[in-house]
Amino acid sequence: MGPRSTSQWYGVSGTTASVSYDLNGGGVADGGTAPAPVSATFPDGFKSTTVTMPQSAGLKRDGYRLAGWSRSPTAKSPQYMPGQQVSFDDLVETLLYAVWQKVPIPIINTITWPHTLVGGGRSVNAAGSIDAVDGGPLLTDDKFVAHWKWVGTDSASHEVDADAVRDGNNWSSDFTDFASIKAADLVGRGIPISVKAQIVSSGGDTSIWTGEKSTTVDVVAPHVADGARALDGKVTGGVNSSDKSAGVAEDGDTVTVEWLDSTGAVISWTESSVPHQSSTMSTADGGKFFVDQPAGVTGARKVRITVSDSSGNTSEPITLSMEETLSSLPMTGSGWGSWSYLFISLASVAVLAIITQRARRKALSR
Repeated sequence: MGPRSTSQWYGVSGTTASVSYDLNGGGVADGGTAPAPVSATFPDGFKSTTVTMPQSAGLKRDGYRLAGWSRSPTAKSPQYMPGQQVSFDDLVETLLYAVWQKVPIPIINTITWPHTLVGGGRSVNAAGSIDAVDGGPLLTDDKFVAHWKWVGTDSASHEVDADAVRDGNNWSSDFTDFASIKAADLVGRGIPISVKAQIVSSGGDTSIWTGEKSTTVDVVAPHVADGARALDGKVTGGVNSSDKSAGVAEDGDTVTVEWLDSTGAVISWTESSVPHQSSTMSTADGGKFFVDQPAGVTGARKVRITVSDSSGNTSEPITLSMEETLSSLPMTGSGWGSWSYLFISLASVAVLAIITQRARRKALSR
């Protein structure tokens, strides 16, 4: 049956009564004690006395919590709650059994990204509910804890616990430590982050952890690579997933080009009766982009280039004068532009030299 603790008290006639507590599959926690003996004396003229039921502190059963006490060892619900004042009027030995109930198991329903705006930035959100079949009843003072974990391309493992917001039988938890995610993502393509959840009761009893669910989080902005160029009404270049050396070419990003006049103001134009203030295209074939100056744009002296990825990260704007090549940034990943333009330039010079030479030969032969 398990450990017992006996409480005795005496009626006015000298009759002895006792209460014993059976932990019924439970045990005593480290540093805890079994329910302390209680003694009481029946007042004159009464055949009952009040006893305080033992609390859960110092008692334990893994995955369970003490719901109370009952005279039946198989009771599912307690007759007496922990801490309850109970009057006994039967002057015989009374055996009370601990009633243990499973701590409810939280179930993750969804993980969404991005979910909300928190403090000016995005958040990863996990939400869930309580499994009413596999768990015991949920008490008012139960709380939920979420455990977030991610492993970056730096191969380091990171973990953090966070209290979850409770709404009845539902819970949710937001993750907003994007500085750690960004630092761990050397490539800039996003890293997986997982979450699991647990219930903690007021007495410190905990449920088992849920299984993990994960999503990929990308908080690193793309980067316009060295070699981007504004020349002859065309803006061309490449995009990297990151400004770090491990960055790689990133396809599917949106490139936005604004055409600026000599004062730096954005030039507006109308195309098919629709007003425009910028040109856009998606990167492809290794992060490349090609944007032609629209026919309605006149007086352009500079261009301003920004890139955004599917996760909503946006690069710092790059401003180039017409006839200028970006060369202030290191060539990484998609930094193919400088080399391609070098090859094109050399080829153009060679073709021009051949044409000139043939023209001279024709002139001499006449």
